[in-house]
Amino acid sequence: MDAVTKTRLPDQTIVQMTRAALGEEITVQHIRPLSGGFCSAVYLVETSQCRLVLKVGTNANVKVMRHEVQYIPTEVKMLRLIGENTDIPMPRLIAFDDSCSIVHTPYFFL
Repeated sequence: MDAVTKTRLPDQTIVQMTRAALGEEITVQHIRPLSGGFCSAVYLVETSQCRLVLKVGTNANVKVMRHEVQYIPTEVKMLRLIGENTDIPMPRLIAFDDSCSIVHTPYFFL
């Protein structure tokens, strides 16, 4: 689903985000937007070392419902809490950036 809440990014920005998360020596081989979801833009990022899912929050200038304002940091907290306290199989959080230094919204890699 395409929505105004999805922060679409050019490939070069995603490469920059991936290198910031995993190191400058990382070679990004392929980037593909994934479908589905209502708020976040989600991408499959393939490097020479691994496959990652990148989830990008809604840009701050887009109006969302009050409970959706901090959904990316909340999702990261939930992933950490469940991962540290249960044996439930789930995606592993690789990196989280809420500095807004590369893009103007929080994002994370799984």
